[in-house]
Amino acid sequence: MQRPLPFSFPACLLLPQLVAKPGYSTLSNLRELQTSFVTALSHWAAKFVRRQPSARESRTAIGRIGRIKLSGRVVWRLETVRNQAPPSLLREASFDEYRYNSERRIATWLSNVRDDEYKGLTIETNDAWTLQPDAIARQTITLSGYAAKGKTLLPLPPGPVQVRHLAAETLDFSRLGVVRVGEASSLIVSPIDFGANEQLDAPPGVVDLKVPEGERSPLDRVVEELGIRDQPLEVALERIAHFFSSQFTYSTFIENGQRDETGERSPLGIFLEKTKSGHCEYFATATVLLLREAGLPARYGTG
Repeated sequence: MQRPLPFSFPACLLLPQLVAKPGYSTLSNLRELQTSFVTALSHWAAKFVRRQPSARESRTAIGRIGRIKLSGRVVWRLETVRNQAPPSLLREASFDEYRYNSERRIATWLSNVRDDEYKGLTIETNDAWTLQPDAIARQTITLSGYAAKGKTLLPLPPGPVQVRHLAAETLDFSRLGVVRVGEASSLIVSPIDFGANEQLDAPPGVVDLKVPEGERSPLDRVVEELGIRDQPLEVALERIAHFFSSQFTYSTFIENGQRDETGERSPLGIFLEKTKSGHCEYFATATVLLLREAGLPARYGTG
């Protein structure tokens, strides 16, 4: 009987390495391929799935470096009747407190409204939900869009009075004018009567004048420069609008110079005093806080 030739000791040490190295390389490549596939799949899915807005908070891109991604995809469709002009805005949510976390570099608008503070409505026999029983509507639009599971925020024009033919289990609204639909049919197609002088929003409170201490210094300098402290609202709005239109530019790309790496200056302060360039969240947040610093209550709206 012949015996196989024995391997030398060095060969025995080298053989496992020759097998292990290609195996490890193949495993590493498979992991990279899996990661690339998952990333590509998530980006693809994001094109078809809308991130549902929240009535509790609106996390902004203030202070985020790079280009802000925009989408031209239709989210809600609006149809006017009898050749009426469409409303200029549809408001989805409102917020009354601004916070900037310097450690995490996250700027967020928050709502101080609790879930149990929402006022629920009952559908009427004429298949309508009435938001303001004593108000008079002057216009009508038809709003169409897809509902989310659970609660859907309904984007409404100014002075909403009635929502008709809405197939849903619940409809409620908050003192900030946020209207939520609960367990609606997948497709919402509802006529909205609006245009009343009255609004759903409750009168302003102390929180609507709150300015974070970390933002107060640059805001105070701008308020003094514009001379808007304790001025009528119309005067303050006109001067703030001219301030932004004449000295600032709109940009969806935020450069490194627009953020203080030491954390001593907030992105909003740098925007107001140094770069004077930013996207809509910069302008909206700055306007609300400038009005508050001037003694005029204001809230932040999205939609």
